[in-house]
Order: sequence, then structure tokens, then C-alpha cells
Amino acid sequence: DRKEIALGEEEGGFMAISRRFIGFMRLFPKTYFFTANGKPIATAKQKFQIIGDTWTLNINKDCPVDKRMVVTAALMMDIIEQQRGG
Repeated sequence: DRKEIALGEEEGGFMAISRRFIGFMRLFPKTYFFTANGKPIATAKQKFQIIGDTWTLNINKDCPVDKRMVVTAALMMDIIEQQRGG
């Protein structure tokens, strides 16, 4: 039995779609938003670097989700994007 505890989504719109189809758009940093019960709990922002990834993860003080889960989700989202070539 599965229960959703939070939702993580890439910042939407033109940039998110463009990253999937236009190669150089992958150079623009990504932002992920995390919510629980419809309320924001964290934001992960990528910083541009030529080699490697640097991320800033801001988790709200009143986050109802175990912070280790938020960190793990942010890392997994980046790993998945890297595997896709982005």
C-alpha cells in the first residue's frame, strides 16, 4: 500500500519543456519545488558550472516530511535528469 507524502516538480513552463528538446537549454539551471498537502516545503536550485552540479536545497523549518526524504528526492530527481541526458 502506497501513500504520497510529498510531491517534487521541476519549475514548469517554457524552460522545462525546452530542456527536453533543445540541447543548449540544458545549460540553464533547474529549480525543483517540493510540496506536502499542497503547501510548499522545500526548493532545490541548481547553479551553473562547467563540470559537476552544485545545488542549494532550502527546506522550510515547519516541513512535515523527514528532511532526509527531501534530500533523497532532490538527489534522485537530478540523477534521473542526468540519465536522460539533461
